[in-house]
Amino acid sequence: MRFTIYLIFVFSFYSASAQSDEELLYVEEGNSYSLLINQETKVHKQFISDSHVETFVFIQNNQFKYTLTVLRSKANNMTNDSLFTYQYEQAYMDNCGCEVLSTIQSKVDNINSLQFKIKRKENNMVLLGYADSFVVNEVLFNVVFMIPETNFPRYQSEYSSIKSSFDIR
Repeated sequence: MRFTIYLIFVFSFYSASAQSDEELLYVEEGNSYSLLINQETKVHKQFISDSHVETFVFIQNNQFKYTLTVLRSKANNMTNDSLFTYQYEQAYMDNCGCEVLSTIQSKVDNINSLQFKIKRKENNMVLLGYADSFVVNEVLFNVVFMIPETNFPRYQSEYSSIKSSFDIR
């Protein structure tokens, strides 16, 4: 009961604040994570095999800004520490369909993540972005932020804000 009241309070708080600053709290259906998005954001959900994929298309004044994709899958025999190995980095590079420009340790919701700065060519467009990988409760999360290369300097700081709004459960 207290948890329900807490959720109502939190939802009411974020709904009230969404009216003034156009942000709202998105809570994933399985309640495994939440994050702040703006009111114009489009959300596309997919279930591929044993993976859940939510793609957020951020829009401002009816103009595309960037995408954020959250992919969750079973982390078979993986821990967060196993991400920081050569084997995982190589597997990511072999399967991402992108060029990995750099790799650093980062954080998402105070969880250590392996962050790749990536570049991808798609439909005659060059996209830049970040991909953060981390494991929580035997679930592998991949959070991928992609933006047209020409807009990257303009919006890259928004990814930090999005990451800090993540609440992983």
